[in-house]
Amino acid sequence: MSETNPYQELLEQLQACESQEERDWLSLRFSIAQLPKELQAAVRAAAVPRFFDRAFLNALLDHPLDEGQFAELLEQSYIEPYPGKERYNVHERSRRLLQEKLWQEDELLYREFSGRAFAYCRSQDQKDITWRIETIYHQLIAEPNKGAIALSNTCIDWTKYPSLPSDQAESLIRAVREHQDMNRLPEKVAHYFWLNQSRVHIRCFRHEEAKQSLGKIPLSHVKKDFYLTVSCLEYLGRVHALFSEFPEAELCYEKALSRFRMADNWLGENFCLLGLAQIYLALFKVNLARRNLEKVLMRCRGDQQIKADSFLGLGKVYLVRSNLNKAWSFCNKALKLYKKIGSRLGKANCYYVISEIYLRRSELLKAQKQCGEAMSLYSKIDNRGGEANSLRLFGEIEVKAKNNFFLAQKYYIQASTLFERIQCWEGVAECLEGFAELHQAQGQLQQAAEYWQKAADKYHELVMPLRAEQCLEQLRQMKE
Repeated sequence: MSETNPYQELLEQLQACESQEERDWLSLRFSIAQLPKELQAAVRAAAVPRFFDRAFLNALLDHPLDEGQFAELLEQSYIEPYPGKERYNVHERSRRLLQEKLWQEDELLYREFSGRAFAYCRSQDQKDITWRIETIYHQLIAEPNKGAIALSNTCIDWTKYPSLPSDQAESLIRAVREHQDMNRLPEKVAHYFWLNQSRVHIRCFRHEEAKQSLGKIPLSHVKKDFYLTVSCLEYLGRVHALFSEFPEAELCYEKALSRFRMADNWLGENFCLLGLAQIYLALFKVNLARRNLEKVLMRCRGDQQIKADSFLGLGKVYLVRSNLNKAWSFCNKALKLYKKIGSRLGKANCYYVISEIYLRRSELLKAQKQCGEAMSLYSKIDNRGGEANSLRLFGEIEVKAKNNFFLAQKYYIQASTLFERIQCWEGVAECLEGFAELHQAQGQLQQAAEYWQKAADKYHELVMPLRAEQCLEQLRQMKE
């Protein structure tokens, strides 16, 4: 009786496969089966971490590999170099297949490998971003609840100030996303993933993605988790405000504020008060905005970012009140602090408000220069809302200068298009006001009246009655 040819058997199995994934797995499994048992175990273990070297891999194994065995492992077609420091990894597609099969067939072994990987990574330098990410990656499987806390704390640290690079936080979320996509995270831990992914999206000005991530967390189901509840409410408030959904934003901030007060959490209270102040400014409720900002300043406890945000907010308050000297003073206080902590977003926001102050003073060249500084910084950090506001302000400067109405119109069109793209409807309404002023400056009163009405209608739609009334007053004055 002739022996079965394993290669012929593999070929027949491959021909019977109904999908490419099945064929890939059969080929990979066959290749691994040709190895000695010690290397077969090593391949399975090597698929669990995102990278390995000999010391890391041996920390996962019951029977460590010697130099010769490790060299033989590296010769396999599915092992490839990992960027930097003589590290390696299992090729992405092969690694996914190995992880999927190991999780399905022996979840306990997968968790054991993860526990050993977590212990090894934790012993490495946690100031090294790569090791910090790998530590959390494995802790989420070995100790899910503690891993969720570590994920949140690290994301907060890495997104706390706009001066910090966002790359490291994005790298962490991409790593953890592997677990989420493969359904390896318990429901509660998955909620923490979505929260922190939204935190990173907000930091990177991806507001629609942040809203989608937060929408995956059922607030009605997480009421007993204080941190998760208040964080979701705070971030929902921020995202609703970015989309000009002010009633929803105000409600979220108020709910979060109430919970922070009950827990005597001053930092959370301050974030909510700052958020509410921005909403009140948008709604022209300047007294409420001022009171909130002054409360924050009284209790900021030396936090330079919060202090700077409060100064800038007060600058905006006094700009709305046409007290340009006080507006200038507060904006410059904010600018000094933003420069000290290295916040490019803070500096851009200051330059933008200072440009508005110069515009009110009819110092148009200075206004144009400051707006250009703001626009440059907004572009560098990919803040499309800031870019759109700068374009709108450039249009306003040109209208007041009465130099180039065609250029003003071009700026307004660009700004309005960008506002629509990012769904900032307050910005769209402000551009409608700009078009009204542009036509009025050119003596085109019929067109101006139409745009004042459109702007008022848009503000009414956004539940911004004071802003709507201001447009209607302009319309009445123009008709007198």
